[in-house]
Amino acid sequence: LVSRERGKPATLTPLGRKLLWAERSVQAKYAVDIAKIVSELNTAFAVASDPKAKLLTVSGCYDPFVSSLQEGANHAGLILDYHFSTSTEGLRALNARQAVVAGFNFPGSSGRGSEASKVFRPLINPERMAGCHVCRRSQGLVVAKENPLGIQSFEDVFEKTVRYASRASGTGTYTLQQELLHEKGRSLTELRTHSAVYSSHMAVATAVASGEADAGLCVAEAADLVGADFIPLMWENYYLAWMKEDTKAVEPLLAVLKAGAARATEQQGKRDLSRSGERIDDWREELDWF
Repeated sequence: LVSRERGKPATLTPLGRKLLWAERSVQAKYAVDIAKIVSELNTAFAVASDPKAKLLTVSGCYDPFVSSLQEGANHAGLILDYHFSTSTEGLRALNARQAVVAGFNFPGSSGRGSEASKVFRPLINPERMAGCHVCRRSQGLVVAKENPLGIQSFEDVFEKTVRYASRASGTGTYTLQQELLHEKGRSLTELRTHSAVYSSHMAVATAVASGEADAGLCVAEAADLVGADFIPLMWENYYLAWMKEDTKAVEPLLAVLKAGAARATEQQGKRDLSRSGERIDDWREELDWF
């Protein structure tokens, strides 16, 4: 597994590198599932230790910042019961009253008629729902360290016929992918001939860093964590939404968001938390889809 030479630092052999990335790939593949289990355990312990605490069920897209708020919420007498899935599933759970709060994301530039508007507009009821900003996240292409294939844009995914790490429908990243396909005049069928679906941003980034794939769409933080290069394409918005009648119950969460943003480490060019916890009372003022 390790190669040693006199006077030189030890290095991993090709087999050692394969085993290391195999382990990281498995961890990335199940990271969201593990986060769900950890959340369920934390919720059970929190309820047992403080039966009077208010419980808020949060469904939707996984985000590490949102996931990190549990401790701050506990200090505020609030228990966050996370049920991470996808953006659309989170909003459907909110509409079905199976969750109090839904987290979802899509490109910030998504206007009327965009893929994001087609997917999310039917799920957001401006008459019944309020919400808040959480963050802006830098979205782009993750490529191998030093970009050996010289990938510079989404079009290169087709021009160079690279192995592409795709995302499943229902995710905010999938809507970005669809918008880029439409913009370039490409079809999903073309992309599927040389792509495989991955479950999360970290799974995409790890697949590229390990050599399993050549490129994929993910957030800048994921690419940075695995030591891969990143080509920024746009900013995406991550929001929380809830029913207006639950606003009073959700208000403590807004304070937790603001406090968490104040404590968060600066991530220049990767994540912007400057509006975290800022209320959205009318989605028609935030989005021009309605």
